[in-house]
Amino acid sequence: MESYIERILGAEVEAQPFRPDRIPEYIRKSYRYAKYRIMGVDCLFVEPLEFNLPAYKEEHKVLSKWSDGMQVVLLCDRITPYQRQILLELKLPFAVRDSQLYLPFLGTYLQERYANLPKEPEAFTPLTQLLYLYAVYNPGQELNIMQCSALFHCSAMSMSRSFRELAATKLFEIESHGRQKILKTAKTRRELLLEAENYFIAPQESEIFLRRGAPTKEFMRSGYAALAEKCGLSQKVGDVVYAISKEQKKALMQAGPEGYVIDEERFQNEGGIRVQVWAYDPTVLGTDGLVDDLSLLLSLGSVEDEQIQVYLNRLRRRLMA
Repeated sequence: MESYIERILGAEVEAQPFRPDRIPEYIRKSYRYAKYRIMGVDCLFVEPLEFNLPAYKEEHKVLSKWSDGMQVVLLCDRITPYQRQILLELKLPFAVRDSQLYLPFLGTYLQERYANLPKEPEAFTPLTQLLYLYAVYNPGQELNIMQCSALFHCSAMSMSRSFRELAATKLFEIESHGRQKILKTAKTRRELLLEAENYFIAPQESEIFLRRGAPTKEFMRSGYAALAEKCGLSQKVGDVVYAISKEQKKALMQAGPEGYVIDEERFQNEGGIRVQVWAYDPTVLGTDGLVDDLSLLLSLGSVEDEQIQVYLNRLRRRLMA
C-alpha cells in the first residue's frame, strides 16, 4: 500500500508501529490496522474483516475517538460504485488497494482504475435497450442476470454483456451478492430518461407486408394505431401497424405453402397488413396488445407531422411524471 500511495501523491510514506489496545474490544477484533505518516499527517488505515457500510459509518466515529487524533482511513480490496458514492458524500477517507485513494484531509482526489469495464457505448445494443427499458418501468427493482436471461429469452453470457454495457454508462452499477450479479441504479425514472437519450436506438429494423387474413393475434400494435389508443389520436383506416420480433418474422416466412408475406407492390394494389420487424421482442414490454410507451416514442421519433408531435409530447410528459 505504501508504494501505491507514494506513486499517487509523489511523497514519502512512513510506516509506523501501532497497537490497537485502546480501541474498544467489540470493534478492535473486527479490523486489521496499519499506521502511516503521510505528508506529515498520521493516518490509521483500518481494514475490516467483513465490510458492512452501515456498520462502518458508526464504527468510524468510535475509531476516530480512540485513535489519538489520527485520520482514520478505510482500507478494502474492492468497493462497489454505490459504496464509493456514499463514502464520498460523507467525506469518509478510503483506499482500495492499487486502485482508489480518497484522502480529503490532504486535498487528495479519488484516483481510480475501472477493471474489466467496457468502454462507454455510443448507442445501446437491442438487448441492452430492452434491459434498460425494463429497469425504467420497474424502478427500485434489483435485477439479476439469471432472472433477466429467462425473462428476455437470451443466454446468461449475452445478459452479462448488457449488464456491463449499462454499467459503463454510469447510469447503473453492478453489485456482487455471492455468485449473483445485481444491477441497480440510484437514478429516478426522469433522470434515467433524460441522461440516456444519446444511447437510444429506434426499435424497428425493417418492414414486411402480409396478405389479408394473416394471423395477428400475437402481434403488438404500434405506429399511429398504438398512439391513438394511448393518447386519443383520431385513427385513419390505413394507420394500423404491427410490431413483431425476428423470431415471429421467421415463423411467418415459413408458414404454409402460399405463406403470409407479400411484396410491397401487391400490398399497395390489394391491401394487407403492414408489419414492423423490431430489433428486440416487443411482446416482452408490451401490454394489452400495444407496444410500450418509450419504444413507441422511439419508433415514431422521425415523424414530422405537427399533430403527431403534439401527442408524442403528451406521451413524453406522462413518462417523465
